[in-house]
Amino acid sequence: TPPNKNIPDTNINWKTVIPNGVLPPLSAITNLYAICRLVSKAVISELGNISIGISSGYRTPQKNKTVGGSNTSLHMIGSAIDITRLGNMNFTQICQFFARYSWATEIIDETVWGHAHIGIKPKGKPKYQGRRTSSGSIVAVKFKTRDY
Repeated sequence: TPPNKNIPDTNINWKTVIPNGVLPPLSAITNLYAICRLVSKAVISELGNISIGISSGYRTPQKNKTVGGSNTSLHMIGSAIDITRLGNMNFTQICQFFARYSWATEIIDETVWGHAHIGIKPKGKPKYQGRRTSSGSIVAVKFKTRDY
């Protein structure tokens, strides 16, 4: 069970990114720490210490399959989080906010599923931005960046 405390140097609780009863591999914990730290730093520096709602972080392969995730989902290596709330922004605005950061290499507006997906792809993989359609498929888009 993850500790009920914030990840160091962030305003994100471990329990929001690691499911109860699951012990991710050390590499996934390291990846979660990295993405949560980057997300938190971006939010705090530009928007202040506001709450970040997260519905998913690390997923076991079984959980990923259950929720209909991709076979290559970054969640299974701890390199993605799904943001359900960031101030009063909608999911497209959340994607636009993170599109300005070079480390955010996978950004998907999943309004139809109730979140914005933010991920860090392994080195050498191209940056990807997309929007999930009501049919469940993902189409490529280029988010206009916005200042906040």
